[in-house]
Amino acid sequence: MKDCGIESIDAKKNRIAENVRSITEDFNDNNLVRIKNRALSVKKELFNFRMQLAYNRATESLESDFDWTSIFEKFDTELSTIINS
Repeated sequence: MKDCGIESIDAKKNRIAENVRSITEDFNDNNLVRIKNRALSVKKELFNFRMQLAYNRATESLESDFDWTSIFEKFDTELSTIINS
């Protein structure tokens, strides 16, 4: 994922991406309740992050400018699959 150059936004984006990666890797773990709860938490964090970007006029175009939309949609789909399994 490309960085936008705004340190606080890049840090949040990278943290969310790492959390999604970690959850999808742990999905075969025996403790599915814990993983589903983590997935739900990260899905909420992703939603809030996207809303924060969209709400602020200075950052509303970052998601499309840096091609994050398709990646965020993939994250959302992966997390939904885990939550609904």
